[in-house]
Formats: sequence, structure tokens, C-alpha cells
Amino acid sequence: MGIIALQLYLAGITNDIKVPFWVILISISTLTIGISLGGTKIIKTVGYKIFKIRPLHSFASQLSVSTILLFSNLFGAPVSTTQIISSSVVGVGSAYRSRGVKWSLIKIFNIEPTKELLIMAKVLREGTLEI
Repeated sequence: MGIIALQLYLAGITNDIKVPFWVILISISTLTIGISLGGTKIIKTVGYKIFKIRPLHSFASQLSVSTILLFSNLFGAPVSTTQIISSSVVGVGSAYRSRGVKWSLIKIFNIEPTKELLIMAKVLREGTLEI
């Protein structure tokens, strides 16, 4: 939504960088449709194919994800929730039994290049690198 608001401002459609209500509605609608159509495949991949999660593992994973997201938001660090969730599932799975994690599937996520792009975006946005 922020990118759309910036585009509207740069195009001269709005006078300030503010997210219009119709942009919020369209964003909510497309996210809802996307999750309902393709979300189950992602949930099955993260929850069953990487490591077969049980309730205790799920709790530990979600606790670590919420802690990381809380502190990254407090400090303004750019993060990807998908990578944090998948990494926490891998961490919980490898702590329980490393042979239970399908490491060949982890290579698909390819976390490093995206993390570098997020750091570069933060530098461009703020002009400094304070992590």
C-alpha cells in the first residue's frame, strides 16, 4: 500500500503521501483472494513438507516469530515474515530432530539474496545502515 501511495503522489494524483481508502480496500481484497486460493499450498509446505509440525513445535515456532517481529518493528528493521516463519520452522525442526527436516526443500526458499535486498532498501530509505 505504501508503494501505491508513493506512486499516486509522484504521479500528482494526491497532494500528500497518504494511503487512500480505496487502496486499502483493494489491498485487503487481493490479499484475501490470494490467501484463499494459494494459501493452503504454502501452509502445507511450511507445516508438513519442511518438517511435520506438532502443536508444541507450532507454539515454539510462533513464539519465536512473534518475538522477532516485535523487536524488528521496534527497531525498524526490514524483515520478511515468510522467511522468518519458514526459518523458525526449520529451527524448531532441527532442534527436535535434524533428520526430520527436509533440507532439499529449504534451498527453494533462498533466504540470503532477499535479506541483502531488504538491507539495501533500508539504506536507500534512511541513508544509513544501523541494524
